[in-house]
Amino acid sequence: MKVNDSGMPEEKYWESLFNIENIVSWVNPEMFKLPIIEVGGGYGTFTIPLAQELHTNIVSYDIEEEMIKRIETRYKEGKLHNVLLKKRDVVDLGFEEADESVDAVLLFNILHFDKRKMLLNEANRVISKNGKIIIIHWRKDIKTPRGPSLDIRPTPNDILLDIKDMSLCLCNEIRLLEPYHWGMILEKRSYV
Repeated sequence: MKVNDSGMPEEKYWESLFNIENIVSWVNPEMFKLPIIEVGGGYGTFTIPLAQELHTNIVSYDIEEEMIKRIETRYKEGKLHNVLLKKRDVVDLGFEEADESVDAVLLFNILHFDKRKMLLNEANRVISKNGKIIIIHWRKDIKTPRGPSLDIRPTPNDILLDIKDMSLCLCNEIRLLEPYHWGMILEKRSYV
């Protein structure tokens, strides 16, 4: 399922909308021992810099063949061997990974649709005990040069309401990721 308002602009312009280095640092890829999953890898904006820092694999899911081919080109150019690409509709079909088999799921600019709770549940299923769901999204409180319409953008509070019945908790403060995004890291509690 392609989520609402998810068209991709030209690659160079897209990547100018993020402070990629700061976001990668905030994700802290060196801490992960098990693979991590990225949903909607797009051009590889985060896939490639994260793969360069990871000591494990990054599994990047996308539903568009063109995006998968672009990431494949970029990781081959960078001589990276820890990127796995999967074409799959994870909203409708879920992940192919077993329960508690990954350390993190990255949900970047993907939660602006009505089935987001289902995707959060699926992410929760595959992350290990103390695993992370790392979310960034377009801010709703300001106009941005891209992103979905303001009325469908989730706020951090929307996400916290979505997870209230899950074994997840906010493990840090909600963060502004300038210039146009906010971020949060959810952690699977080791107790229920």
